[in-house]
Amino acid sequence: MRKIVCIAFSLACALTSVAQNAKEIVSRMEETFDARQQEGVSFNSKWSVSIVNSRTTRLRINMLGRGSVETVQETAGDMDILTSSISMLADKTCEVSPNKTTYDDGQTVWAISTPNNEVGVFNKATYGYASPRYTDYLSNIRKNYRLSIAGETDDCWVIDCKCRTLTKLLDDGCDMELTVNKTTFEPEMLIIRDKDYYITLSDFHYGVTEDQVTYHPTHYLASDNR
Repeated sequence: MRKIVCIAFSLACALTSVAQNAKEIVSRMEETFDARQQEGVSFNSKWSVSIVNSRTTRLRINMLGRGSVETVQETAGDMDILTSSISMLADKTCEVSPNKTTYDDGQTVWAISTPNNEVGVFNKATYGYASPRYTDYLSNIRKNYRLSIAGETDDCWVIDCKCRTLTKLLDDGCDMELTVNKTTFEPEMLIIRDKDYYITLSDFHYGVTEDQVTYHPTHYLASDNR
């Protein structure tokens, strides 16, 4: 009986230790990331949609004009719907995607259509536009999420972040998966999961210049909507 109690106690201690380690890792990550944001941060963003039981059908017509419908493919996987590169410095943001480049200085947004270089200029207060502040997901993780170590490699920890019920009810929070570098304690990847889609942030770099996040009105056909 005493042996069983000791084993149970050891397992409980081990689980507590793992949970504590996850909190310590995320705490170090938050401190490191918050300090480095002053330099400006850039990263890649990818929105993906899960495809389940997707079917492709084809209508076949024979020589007599009779038709039939057959399923020719069935797949399950992911489809990327938007990829972009984002640079952030203080209140300024620049987001570059295949068809559009957006500059945001906190008050005004310049939306540049890449194919024709036309620019729409918008007042944020009037149009209610808000650039996604993806870096906010890397703050207050310990407060809003239950943390556990889901796995690790020689170089990184993978932290499972389960959104607390109250947070999910208040601001529609999502579960996340965070990968943290063991040497620098900097984030390497963050996957934000919703029921219909997920967002992957990766390739974090530091050191963004003012020029990189500032709109320069040269060679554009501007449509000022302010």
